[in-house]
Amino acid sequence: MDRSRGFKLTSFFVRNRWRFSIVGAVLFVYAALGFFLVPRIVTSQLQTYVRETLHRDLKLTAIRFNPFTLTMEADQFQLLEAGKPLVSFEYLRVNGEFASLWQRRINLKEVRLDTPDVELVIDGEGRVNLAQLIPAPADSVTSEATPASEPPRVRIGLLSVSSGRVGIEDQTAAKPFKTALAPIQFTLTEFKTDLNYENAYTFSGVTLSGEKLEWSGAFTVQPLGSKGKFAIRNLKAATLQSYLQDTLPFTLVSGEVELDGRYQVSVDPALSLAIDLPLLTVLNFGVAERGEGKPTIAFTKAAITDLAMSYDRRLLSVKKLAIDGAHVHLQRDPNGALNLDRMFAGAPQTEANTPPPSSNAMPWKLSVDDIAVDGALMFADYSLKPTAQFVLNPLSLNLKGWSNSADAKVHVASEAIVNELGKWNIDGEVNLTPLNGTLNVQLEEFPLPALQPYIAQSTRLTLHAGLLNARGTATYDGTKEKPSMRWVGDIGIDNLRTTDNLVNEDFVKWKQLGLIGLRATVNPDRLSIEKIVAKQPYARVVIAANKTTNASYVLNADTPVETESASVTVAAPVKADTGKSMPIRIGQIQIVDGAANFADYSIQPNFATAMLDLNGSIRGLSSDPASRAQVQLTGKVDRYAPVDVSGEINVLSAAKYSNVALNFNNMELTTFNPYSGKFAGYSISKGKLSTQLRYRVEDRKLNAEHHIVIDNLEFGAKTDSKDAAPIPLKLAVAVLKDRNGVIDLDLPVAGTLDDPQFRLAPIIWDALIGVLKKVATAPFAAIGKLFGGGDELAYVDFKPGQTTISEAELEKLKKVSLALVERPELKLNIPLTVVSDADAAAIAREKLSALQGPASAPVAQQIGLLEAAIKKNGQLVYPSDPAFSGATDAVQKQKVEFLQSELLKALRPDAPALDSLARERANAVRAALLAGSGLDAQRIFLVNERREPGKDSSIVRMEMTLE
Repeated sequence: MDRSRGFKLTSFFVRNRWRFSIVGAVLFVYAALGFFLVPRIVTSQLQTYVRETLHRDLKLTAIRFNPFTLTMEADQFQLLEAGKPLVSFEYLRVNGEFASLWQRRINLKEVRLDTPDVELVIDGEGRVNLAQLIPAPADSVTSEATPASEPPRVRIGLLSVSSGRVGIEDQTAAKPFKTALAPIQFTLTEFKTDLNYENAYTFSGVTLSGEKLEWSGAFTVQPLGSKGKFAIRNLKAATLQSYLQDTLPFTLVSGEVELDGRYQVSVDPALSLAIDLPLLTVLNFGVAERGEGKPTIAFTKAAITDLAMSYDRRLLSVKKLAIDGAHVHLQRDPNGALNLDRMFAGAPQTEANTPPPSSNAMPWKLSVDDIAVDGALMFADYSLKPTAQFVLNPLSLNLKGWSNSADAKVHVASEAIVNELGKWNIDGEVNLTPLNGTLNVQLEEFPLPALQPYIAQSTRLTLHAGLLNARGTATYDGTKEKPSMRWVGDIGIDNLRTTDNLVNEDFVKWKQLGLIGLRATVNPDRLSIEKIVAKQPYARVVIAANKTTNASYVLNADTPVETESASVTVAAPVKADTGKSMPIRIGQIQIVDGAANFADYSIQPNFATAMLDLNGSIRGLSSDPASRAQVQLTGKVDRYAPVDVSGEINVLSAAKYSNVALNFNNMELTTFNPYSGKFAGYSISKGKLSTQLRYRVEDRKLNAEHHIVIDNLEFGAKTDSKDAAPIPLKLAVAVLKDRNGVIDLDLPVAGTLDDPQFRLAPIIWDALIGVLKKVATAPFAAIGKLFGGGDELAYVDFKPGQTTISEAELEKLKKVSLALVERPELKLNIPLTVVSDADAAAIAREKLSALQGPASAPVAQQIGLLEAAIKKNGQLVYPSDPAFSGATDAVQKQKVEFLQSELLKALRPDAPALDSLARERANAVRAALLAGSGLDAQRIFLVNERREPGKDSSIVRMEMTLE
């Protein structure tokens, strides 16, 4: 049976040998063409194409083609440009299938590419070298658009790339960017261009710096789209910096990026792209200004969780952004610019890089559910000298619900330690568009000396210590035409201490200052405080040599200064009228154990005093002109002199209404020696002062009452002051001082505050000097007010030649006596007073009357008595005049007149007699003053200076003086 079968087969080949010969010949020719001719043709065509079309050179070691397996292989391919490889590979294998003939598509069983190497170069003008390998398209025959055709049907069983490399060089930057991606591995299995067929692929690559890209998924050709996942490992900031160096306004100093994500993209019928990043991590990131090596912003780790992006829906959302170990170095330059402004200003927009606006473009919606930042913020302000520095470390910031939506509400929470001591805590909600929101703020023990560089710009004040505490709610409303702000809460400053910069002495300080129930708003501007409590406040007030105060020096840094020992010369500030004042209300100000020092360097020697134990309150303060604040304060001057202030006042509108009483008691007058020596011309050796002052202001009209009581004032040595008032001060004091050594004065002052010349202190001083002058120049009028009378008390009138004091004059002397008893320091001078002519004539007439007898006596008897008197003192000689001859009545009368005239001349008293008369009068006055009054005789002096007070012969007026 086997033989018969073999015979039949042999017989078949014999009978059909010509057919097999033809088939063999065809196969031989096919094989010869495939194995030998096809490689030659392909090589030749490639050489011609590269040389004539691409204008490049080609090196190719070998091309092999197996016509029976439809396998083509190529070895050592190099596309050269300027003698250097542009595109190359070690091995290429393409394996086709005969099924392509009947399946009407290109079937490739395998496409394998080993060690491909591509040099991608972007020249200085932005041209890509590989793009130049694509020939220009041929001119269209017709202007009509060619309808799009379906892609050819292709199937590739396996497409793989192994050990690939892509070298990248970008010459558009100032410093060319170079990198390489290798090894590149790519695998595509069962690739088809069929409708909705998903082609699976994998791709991986590593750069020279160890950065790795992994990409896998599937894509469809019809419709064109893809989905899959990707991962980036160890992407270094240095790589991004070297490539983006000219486009970034800052320098990426350090950092690595790692991410894992998923994507889905489709271009039919429209572009649709969605990306999901479960986690994006940035490690050890640092960014600095250009040319600076130290990072301005740095953090150890940033993690973005669940990032989702949809291009077609214009959505970008992040579940959480967490930044740990953040350090931000913010600084303000001497010119006022911020370093972050420079860093993020960005490249200037030009027509070339600015995308055209699209009115139809849907705006992007951005949101981050949770932003958490932990780190530190350092701020240095170099625009100030010294530099202001603030360190917030640790600092935490948390934002929840951030979005660019108009109605988005962001919850804000932040905590920080400020300059190693202060602590803040902020919590609340904020609307971003338009900006408005409410934050609960708590600040504890913020060190105020950190603000000293800012304070030094506008003051001559040094802030040595102080802790700021605040707790409340801050609100901002940007929905209105004028944005408004409001604060409701409490503010406190503890242990504040400031000094002035000239003599480095305390200016203002306190143990504790609390503003309780503070409500402040801007637009509208209002301020309301329920209570202010100041514990142990202290202030130092100094009047400088030029009569300005230390406050004007300290609070006006731009005013000129001259130093003269301990004095300060400062120009007085001029305040501009700011128009309508802001409404202010303060419920109560409470002062506990306050103190103040006052020094006056405008006089020599310098004056200084202190106020201690100041306690009390002011209630109901308001800028409303109709308001009335109740004032009740007590204290002590120089420890032992009580002071109290009480009444009603509108402190914030004091010119509208004030009714305040100030009482000072038991103040030592020796404290005021500098003022006494300068303005009175005497130092004070003893005395105490008590005052009751009341000031009433209504509608800018002032009525002031000053009740001054001085106890046991005694002057010491006289000074050489040129500013001393030109009045007999000691006399004035003696007139004013009562038997108990007390001076009691009332000084009313009135005026209008609208008078530019109205100054209260000078007016009070002028009133006091006026009183003293009046008392000194009219002392009897002053003492006359005690018991009645005026200037006439200084005079005692006598009849010529008499020493007897009339009843009227005795009444006046009684008043003087009583007044002297009440003014024990006064001394009375009684002058020896005569009117020589009047007194001498009066005495002579009185003697003549006694000599000639009564007027009723006969004329002859009178003549006889007169002649006898003349002859007794001398010789009588009548004039040789016929009028004296005879015995007629006329002659007798003529003789009487002659004899009287001669005797009046002879009987006139001499000077000693007149002196005796003057002394008798003085003694009579002294006796009248001392009679029953209890007045000490030692206070009355008979002045041995004979006075001729007047020419009136009807009276002799004695003018007494006081000292």
